[in-house]
Amino acid sequence: MELDALLQRLGPWFDRHRRRAWRPITEAGDSLMPCSKFSGTPWVPEGADWPRCRHCGEPIALFLQLDLDQLPERMAGPAGSGLLQFFYCVNGTQECEQACEGWSHFSEAHLIRVIRPEGPARDDLASRFEATLPSRVITGWEPIDDYPHAEEFASLGLSIRFDDPSSRTYDRITIECPDVGLFESGLPVAYWNDPGLNRCVPGDKLGGWPFWIQSAEYPNCLTCGRRMEPVFQIDSEDNLAFMFGDVGCGHLTRCPDHPDMLAFGWACS
Repeated sequence: MELDALLQRLGPWFDRHRRRAWRPITEAGDSLMPCSKFSGTPWVPEGADWPRCRHCGEPIALFLQLDLDQLPERMAGPAGSGLLQFFYCVNGTQECEQACEGWSHFSEAHLIRVIRPEGPARDDLASRFEATLPSRVITGWEPIDDYPHAEEFASLGLSIRFDDPSSRTYDRITIECPDVGLFESGLPVAYWNDPGLNRCVPGDKLGGWPFWIQSAEYPNCLTCGRRMEPVFQIDSEDNLAFMFGDVGCGHLTRCPDHPDMLAFGWACS
């Protein structure tokens, strides 16, 4: 089967699993007002301190601040209300990451919280990380269509496998999708990596599907055990001047039933 015909057959499956995501539109600079941004100085209420790492005790860098009340309409309800702030320890990065397993979803190397920007804020704080993590304010959102990553195909009913792994040639694959009545074997292995099949969007994005670097790694809520859902994807050196491991990608997730239960995990190749 030709690739175009294959993708046409799979069209209804992709349509069924399409999600709306949003790319952040950013500009260099910082703001002390409640706003969405990468890095910079967080909104901190008067009388409170800049958060510190629970391992090394040093201040931790703001990686992302989201004004949940100003998100695109489809994300506003599930995300909640207030300012979502995500901090990550970059003090002797490897030491804290290894000691606290900074890549894991509930690591002591980071802090995720939602605060209400009510009352006066501290105006005497300045980011000590600006030189290495310059701030970028999010001025808008570009809507995009997003689709599952290949690591989730099988769980959603789309199977792609080698015809005969024992042959060690790995040059032919079988694609099967019962939802659309598709079963095709002997297809070129080049189809595996074709953008027509791999439509999951990399880079920074709000909502959508996670772009997995390794296997799909959704955390489970520590309160109810339910699978947590994606809120924001932070990619290495996109809007945030930071690399997760070896060009890794991180995912901020939230429990649908317990909005205060937040997690962040990353993986690299």
